[in-house]
Amino acid sequence: MSIFSHRFTDPEDLARAVRDAGIEYMPLEPGRYDASLTVVQAGALHIQRVVDQAHIVRGAVDLSRVGLLFSIRHRASPVINGCPLSEGHMLALAPGQEIHGLCPAHLEWGSFSFSTEAADRLFDLGGMRFNLSSTEPAPLVPAAIAARLRRAATEITNLAQRLSEQGRMTMPVACLAEGLMELCIEAFSRAEKPHLCGRATRDAIRLLNAADAFLHANIGRPIYTDDLCKALAVSPRKLHQAFVAACGMSPHAYLKRRRLMMVHQALKSGGQGESLVKSFALAHGFWHLGNFAYDYRRLFGQSPSETLMQARGGSTCR
Repeated sequence: MSIFSHRFTDPEDLARAVRDAGIEYMPLEPGRYDASLTVVQAGALHIQRVVDQAHIVRGAVDLSRVGLLFSIRHRASPVINGCPLSEGHMLALAPGQEIHGLCPAHLEWGSFSFSTEAADRLFDLGGMRFNLSSTEPAPLVPAAIAARLRRAATEITNLAQRLSEQGRMTMPVACLAEGLMELCIEAFSRAEKPHLCGRATRDAIRLLNAADAFLHANIGRPIYTDDLCKALAVSPRKLHQAFVAACGMSPHAYLKRRRLMMVHQALKSGGQGESLVKSFALAHGFWHLGNFAYDYRRLFGQSPSETLMQARGGSTCR
């Protein structure tokens, strides 16, 4: 088994490092970001464990992978695709399954994932059908199986972290992989659809996706609630309710935070020539530069110019 263990001070770097899913992170806590990721890979099986701050996550499982997602420890229950996830819950994720998560407080989460090819083969051997759907709510794994897998993930990643601190990048426990794969297959085969996720949740996520697409199409100008209501053909009340249900905040607060994340990404690229912080802000619809600088520092724990300076290897920016 190979080991990857790293600490992150930027949510975008963590998002890129997470295996088997394309995701975007948006931190909720102001100030410096601090998270860690440990990955143990045993052939087709990947075990991940993340210690993370409060955040919103959006994305989807890779089309060639299936996964099991669970909380190891949290201060407040995360909400995944509109369903509260207790420490006893584990979600079975289909290839391409969309993930919309609201994690309102510090938490540790984990996952198992493996290739669809391995899943099909193991289901055939067991005489079972692999019938997960990416368009349906993710089913819940029975509590007893979920508890066994959660314990295994915790113990294996604890060992991996200790070995990584010693400079070792492999683990002498490859014999565990086969047993874990069989237990994962049992988890998938016995998972049942949750009763908490209904049409209202799917509608809220649909509106959030549509609002995000509208933001990207109009990135250079401010967007107000009336603009969104008109573009999405919904009332202000329904729009507000959908955003609170899907991401725990108002449309205005969400869109501003999304813009700040986009500016952060642009500044980290370093720009070319004499690109200035002001041009990045204006290009993303921030017309009041004083408010922009305040909101940026509050979210990321540093000024926009400090981010740009780091991206340029310490060169001076204006």
